[in-house]
Amino acid sequence: MKDRIRSALLSATATAMLLSLGAALADEIKPETRRDLQVALQKEAYSVLKYRAFAENARKNGKVTLAALLEETAKFEEQHFFAEAKMYGLVGEDWNNLANAIVSEYNDYTDNYVKLAERAEENGDKQIATMYREIAADEEKHHKNFKAAISKALKPD
Repeated sequence: MKDRIRSALLSATATAMLLSLGAALADEIKPETRRDLQVALQKEAYSVLKYRAFAENARKNGKVTLAALLEETAKFEEQHFFAEAKMYGLVGEDWNNLANAIVSEYNDYTDNYVKLAERAEENGDKQIATMYREIAADEEKHHKNFKAAISKALKPD
């Protein structure tokens, strides 16, 4: 148990150091390294969610120890993501982050999920097409919520 705590503390400390350093480095990254960082971000994000899904399944099957291992690993992958995101310059000022979220959700519900649903439908995968349309509707709600938050989000709570 002490080793786990020590490992978690070391990882958290390293992540904090990388996050503080990342902002200064984000503008100086070479294009190839920036692309590699983007790939790494995608892989880390996928790993976090994949391990959480695996943990949920393990817990449902009564494998609590396996679920805990998967969740603990997901937390480390999440720390990797945040460190890489900072180096990449993904997170900026709140207004910029909100604008990014608005554009992302708009693209998802007006374009991305529409095309995915159409392609799934063409391939005869009606259940998946339906799921994509439902997700698109959720993304539209997210978009509207973000737009509504513009005036409020920039003021302190």
